Amino acid sequence: MIAPSGSPSNGDDNVPHDANASTPSSAASESRPEDGQSPSASRRNRGFQFALLIGASLFGLALAEGAIRALDMMSLQRQAVLHSEEALADVVEEGNAGRLIVHPYRGFSPRPAYETEETRRWRRRSNIFGIRSTVADPRSIDPGDHVVGIFGGSVARGTAIRGREAMRQAILEVHPELQDSLRIINFAISGYKQPQQLYLLSELLLLGVSIDTVVNIDGFNEIALGGTDASRGHHPLYPERNFWLTTLRVAGGSLSANQIELTAEILRLRRSITNSRSTLGNLPVLRHSALVQAAWGTSVLAGERQAIALEEELREESENESDQTVFTLPDPCLGQEDGCRQLIAELWRKSSAQMQALAGDSGASYLHVLQPNQYVDGSKPMNAEELATAWKPQRPWSQAAASGYPFLQKAGLKLAADGAAFHDLSLIFQSHQETIYRDVCCHYNDHGYEILAREIGRLVTQEIAERDSFAPRLGSAPPASRQR
Repeated sequence: MIAPSGSPSNGDDNVPHDANASTPSSAASESRPEDGQSPSASRRNRGFQFALLIGASLFGLALAEGAIRALDMMSLQRQAVLHSEEALADVVEEGNAGRLIVHPYRGFSPRPAYETEETRRWRRRSNIFGIRSTVADPRSIDPGDHVVGIFGGSVARGTAIRGREAMRQAILEVHPELQDSLRIINFAISGYKQPQQLYLLSELLLLGVSIDTVVNIDGFNEIALGGTDASRGHHPLYPERNFWLTTLRVAGGSLSANQIELTAEILRLRRSITNSRSTLGNLPVLRHSALVQAAWGTSVLAGERQAIALEEELREESENESDQTVFTLPDPCLGQEDGCRQLIAELWRKSSAQMQALAGDSGASYLHVLQPNQYVDGSKPMNAEELATAWKPQRPWSQAAASGYPFLQKAGLKLAADGAAFHDLSLIFQSHQETIYRDVCCHYNDHGYEILAREIGRLVTQEIAERDSFAPRLGSAPPASRQR
């Protein structure tokens, strides 16, 4: 039977058709998923799968966040962004000759009133003496305050700034009456070594700066920087050669082309690190995430390591140059492999004795601390994180510390025998398995600075009590030497 014209046929063999055309049933079949679901059901299923994937990812991120916080994982990376100006300020200053100027007595000094975006945010800037401090002019300190002044290099500065609260609490536990008058003030400058601390203390006292307790935290710079200089023929009595000569050359415009390029690249990296930290600091929610801090800090530390490597290259180039324009003294030990360890230890001991004498003449007490360092034998069990980020025993500074600290320890015993309040704290981290060291030089994380500062605070209270230096604050008549 033939279908009427215009009517579809149920017999394919009776009706010619285009092989490429699809019938309604075949079109519907092609648009339907293979599993037989409708398009809307398929879309719902895909949406559910996507939501499940997002939920699983968020759950995984939450687990990672909780684990990092609970186990205090990746602490170095997190601290690299938690403290925009302070966490890595120790090494930021070193090698950054652009912010140093020539000083007529101390060799070099940070530029007075030097200020950057970061120092403004953290209220840390170089004061009129070139010292990183919240006190713009130490001569203006209230005579009624009890001032604990911290001297030394970058570790001493870190202790004064990042360990300040721990030190303060340790002192107030014994002397709560100082709650309103106790001030812990930084007088330490990165890269300084004896006798630069001695010269700075003399300068401050001559100009009438009031200090009640002088705390000198040093040792590493003397033996590492001074030893490296001595092995290259530069007398360790004088400021570290790289800081000194680079500062002179920047001031005189006599840097080589390669030194200029290295300095520019270091500054570029430092600026990039600063901007990276600032960016995270401006993210209101993400900046509080431990996971984000760890990831962000990994990038920051990678840039930091690159900058340090360039600074070492710049230092090596400066050290390899011959310069006859800067005065130095001859000594039989200069140029020897041992780097004049005995001479350095004696200069260190005598400088400390002179600081004690100056402090005593001004009516202040004096406390000298030998700082801890990871390369001192048996000083700390280094964990996996520290071995990866804070351990390079083959570096010249590391080798100098390992072989030179015994000389300092022996000289410290003589200091103590002569009546100085000397304390060897090189083993203070000996029982600590947790991460404390955060770079291959000598610097600590917040936890390390707090441990050191707390112990120094305890020693300060002992020293002050022994010398009755608190008498003026407790109502008794001050000794004649304490009159201001």
